[in-house]
Amino acid sequence: MSTTIERPRYGCGVGARSSLRFGPLDVVLAAATVPPTIGGAVSRDEFGLIDVAVIAFTVAAVLVRRRAPMAWLVASVVALVVSVSITERPNGLFVAVVVLVFTVALRSERRASIYAGLTGMAGFVGVIVVLGGKGIAGPEVLAAVAWPALAAAGGQVVRNRQLAITAAEERARRAEETREQEALRRVAEERLHIARELHDVVAHRMAVVNVQAGVAEHLLRSQPDAAAEALRVVRSSARTALDELAGILDVLRTGPDAGAPVEPTPTLAELGALVASFRDAGLHVEWETSGASRKLTDVAELALYRTVQEALTNAHKHGDGWARVTVAHTDSGVDVEVVNRIAGSGDAATPSGGHGLVGMRERIHAAGGSLDAGPDGRGAFVVRAHVPGPLSETVS
Repeated sequence: MSTTIERPRYGCGVGARSSLRFGPLDVVLAAATVPPTIGGAVSRDEFGLIDVAVIAFTVAAVLVRRRAPMAWLVASVVALVVSVSITERPNGLFVAVVVLVFTVALRSERRASIYAGLTGMAGFVGVIVVLGGKGIAGPEVLAAVAWPALAAAGGQVVRNRQLAITAAEERARRAEETREQEALRRVAEERLHIARELHDVVAHRMAVVNVQAGVAEHLLRSQPDAAAEALRVVRSSARTALDELAGILDVLRTGPDAGAPVEPTPTLAELGALVASFRDAGLHVEWETSGASRKLTDVAELALYRTVQEALTNAHKHGDGWARVTVAHTDSGVDVEVVNRIAGSGDAATPSGGHGLVGMRERIHAAGGSLDAGPDGRGAFVVRAHVPGPLSETVS
């Protein structure tokens, strides 16, 4: 047999439904109701059907008392008074009534437990009157009043303790959730703090490097051209690294008070510098643009810039060293196409499943555009992006 434990609930009422399953304690309590009935009957040599019925009723009442305990209590009090009136001797229903009063008090609010205690007292007083014929005075009445009262008080004490434990557990659970939320908040604040500090420090250092590289380029004009070219590459790389670092830290800068970015957001106007940086890195890039430049939102400008940047990065990693960038400004918006030849054979080198392409799509979709990327079937990988823009505004 298995037992089902239910914690008391506020407002559960005396008629709260419960499982019919019972455990060892229920069996022990039911067995405790049997000896008084048997003992009283044997002492008078009067064991009969009434006693069998009383035993069956008390055992059933105790075992299934959790389902409608108040109803079982009232029925037990009535059965107690009737059976004692017939047999003129006590029986196990005394024990059953005490157990049922305790159960009602354990599972109900204070008012219901008081009613249960009064019901048990009334039954016990009625039995004393039947047995003694002494009215409602005497020590027997006091004893009869004491047991149901103690059972009701005990049930309420246990109930209140269980409710206090449940409330403490709930407070502990909520406190744990609050601590976790606070920890996450502190982590986010710390990440934001680190991002800002890192940006200030590195931006300062990289700016110094950029300036010093320009000074060195100016002073070394009399030196061999290779040295000047190397310094130009250093300067370009430093500028690119600064731009990339700012982009990465923009992701970390998620706080509500992040404010404006430290440096301007990359736009299509800076594609020339981006293409030049990839050329310096060894990628042969053909670049062409057509149409009058349209004014786009900052989100759209950044999305297209990052798309070209990511596509050229993939071309440099997976291609054969050649790529073509085409930017077309039309009445419907801006179309960008990046094509590179795939190195080797097959699609093994095709960057078709990385996070870069996912990021491209997310950025372009956020700008209200569309993006297609994949092999063209002729040994090349093509990235095409379209972002809608104003029909009339142009950038001079």
